[in-house]
Amino acid sequence: MYKPKVSVPDGYGMLEDVVLPQAKIEIIQDCVRKNLSSPDLNRQLIAEFVHMNPDYISAIFSKKTGESLTSFILKERLKAAKVMLSTTDYSLQEIGYRTGFSTPSYFQRQFKKSVGITPKQYRMEEK
Repeated sequence: MYKPKVSVPDGYGMLEDVVLPQAKIEIIQDCVRKNLSSPDLNRQLIAEFVHMNPDYISAIFSKKTGESLTSFILKERLKAAKVMLSTTDYSLQEIGYRTGFSTPSYFQRQFKKSVGITPKQYRMEEK
């Protein structure tokens, strides 16, 4: 039997056990944050883990937060990358991998598209 490579945050059971939509959103957000380093992290994998339909999860997430689940994952990865760029001496490649980007070039492209400058420029400005 296939078991997704995602772990649920401590203190949570299965997503179906939670009745309130906001609690579902918080579980999904915690799950994303806990698994940022996995390049396999996506809405399909989260949906498999919590035994729910990916379209349903995406719909409730978008409705409650105003952003797509995919955008949230990217935003959280970039937020973690900014912290690492400011506080560590990890190489750009290492930061990209530690934040779940599949290749260094994809990390750099997404960072520049979102932040407006390259990760290297960001590091120089923040240190």
